[in-house]
Amino acid sequence: MANKYSYQKIKNSIDSFWKKNKFSPTIRDIMEINGISSTSVTTYILRNKIDGVRFARHGKVIPLWVDELFGS
Repeated sequence: MANKYSYQKIKNSIDSFWKKNKFSPTIRDIMEINGISSTSVTTYILRNKIDGVRFARHGKVIPLWVDELFGS
């Protein structure tokens, strides 16, 4: 059975959001951008299916390339 959500599309949307806005999207932003049904599903996908991101305070999701860019 195929996945309902494209993990690569989700990862790309996180990267694009950061590049456009210069800050990290929230779980709710990612949910809305990708048409995901709930924040719990979004969190599950981010924690278990997407590589290259980390969770920060206040529900922000940070691409690891941002940490590397700023030496964090």
